[in-house]
Amino acid sequence: MKRIKIFWQKLLHIKLREKLFLVYFIGCIIPFFCITLYLNSGTRMLLIEQSKEAELSELHLIANGLKDNMRVLTDVSKRFYFDEELENIAFTRFKSYTDIVDAYKNYTTFFEYLQYYYQEIWKFSMYINNDTLSNTSVFIVADEIIRSEPWYQKVIKENGRVTWSQEVGVLNQKSNLKLSRLLRTKQGKEVGVLSIYMQNKRSQLQITDRGTLTMLILDEGELIHSNGGDDFDYSSLRKEIVNTNQTGSKNIMYQGKKCFMTVILLQAPESVSMFKMVSVLPYDDILMNANERSRSSTILMICSFILSLMLISLYSQAFSRKINCFKDQMHRAAKGNFDIAKKIGGHDEISELYDDLNIMIDSINSLMGKIIEEQVQKEQLNSRQKDVEFKMLASQINPHFLYNTLETIRMKARTTGQYEIEELVKMLAKIMRRNIQVRDHLVTFRSELELVEYYLKIQSYRFGERIHYQIELCYDISDEKIMPLIIQPIVENAFVHGLEMKDGNGLLRIIVEKTDRCRIYVIDDGVGIEPEKLEEVMQGLNNFEKLDKTHIGLSNVNQRIKLLYGEEYGLIIQSKWMEGTTVIIELPRDIRR
Repeated sequence: MKRIKIFWQKLLHIKLREKLFLVYFIGCIIPFFCITLYLNSGTRMLLIEQSKEAELSELHLIANGLKDNMRVLTDVSKRFYFDEELENIAFTRFKSYTDIVDAYKNYTTFFEYLQYYYQEIWKFSMYINNDTLSNTSVFIVADEIIRSEPWYQKVIKENGRVTWSQEVGVLNQKSNLKLSRLLRTKQGKEVGVLSIYMQNKRSQLQITDRGTLTMLILDEGELIHSNGGDDFDYSSLRKEIVNTNQTGSKNIMYQGKKCFMTVILLQAPESVSMFKMVSVLPYDDILMNANERSRSSTILMICSFILSLMLISLYSQAFSRKINCFKDQMHRAAKGNFDIAKKIGGHDEISELYDDLNIMIDSINSLMGKIIEEQVQKEQLNSRQKDVEFKMLASQINPHFLYNTLETIRMKARTTGQYEIEELVKMLAKIMRRNIQVRDHLVTFRSELELVEYYLKIQSYRFGERIHYQIELCYDISDEKIMPLIIQPIVENAFVHGLEMKDGNGLLRIIVEKTDRCRIYVIDDGVGIEPEKLEEVMQGLNNFEKLDKTHIGLSNVNQRIKLLYGEEYGLIIQSKWMEGTTVIIELPRDIRR
């Protein structure tokens, strides 16, 4: 122990360059001989085990990705439960083809989900037992032939639980995984069978691109995908696959070769269906690679040893030079001499430390100047604060003067019998007072709607009988709290950009309803928005710079809602050119928070 202690003390006192060489020889030469012996004795067994683990890990990754896509389809399928529009199509006895087309056209839920989940979902199919319907690419009448198919009978038997099957395309001959489940109403009446097809690339692409024979099996041995070539013989593997009911690897014989088969069990989310991800790899392929890797590794290690010896010598010399330079400069700085070189070259950690030393010295030199400057700024700040207080006091005079002037006009109109002018001035004064005095605190729904109604009445005086309005409350929200000034800008936008430019009469409707969320609809039958302009407005809702200044109020309302309630709430704009515009204000169900 004493000798070890003395040896360690000597190591601590040697130069840094000698330490680098010592670490190199201990960390490189000794492992070199150990690795050489290891490669000669145990490489083959190690590579086999590594290949098994790698195969198991890769299959796990593929299976997890497939399971995530299955979960997406499962979650989407649950959203069609108790869909009143879909139930209306299923149970309506249509009398004309036009009614059927209108019903299909008005139901856009499938199209909206396809737009959002286009990477996961290929298509939807809805099988409905209603002989008055017509078949389309989405809605299909469940006739006797369809109801007799095994997959359909299995879906009915599962009574609402998810089932999985495959369907081969007629044109492209591609196999697509299909989720199916029975939909019922709240009263338990059958609506129909919903099928959601997964994009083929989501289940097949990663299997096809693998160099190892890989298969995706459904339930009791049904082959879904495989990357096997012309000599692929699934029948010889089917029994082994069906009898394997746990994740892992096992030895098998395939086409006269000893192989190991890796199996990953994949339970489909919320379903009785069981998938198996299977790969088969011959041992000969692994051992052939082992021999080649052994020879290549030995040659590479020898070359690396020679090259690293040259590099460590050059690096240690440059490193030692930088360390010595940094040490000398630190000593000078410690003695108060801040006149040092700005750079020592390079971009490594030593150079960064040297740059930090320069920054520290510059900070010390500028510290006293900043202290003096802060004292001057404090004096200037006190002077400016008094000036601001005076301006704030003066700014309060103008609104009061404006209110008093409007009140004088109102009373003058009243005394002369001009009651309409009196009413207009009264409503205008309330709107201006509300807009000027608005703060961040919440207001009651009643006061917000009163502000909107004042604005609408003023517009009614302006347009007369040409423009009408309606306010519909689907429930009593008078005393609930809401953000101020989120409805009036939308209503004003509907007048300016929709109703004013329309020839003839117009109608503006404000509808407030509460379901899973609180929604406020502002609907006008004005000129609408052109598709290109609508896309520009939607993109600019979250970006003031991209939005036309004439629609800045929309972005303002949208940003305020998201800041208070969260990113999932805000504005939704729907418009058709020359037909009208609908702006939906989405708020939480409990808007009082």
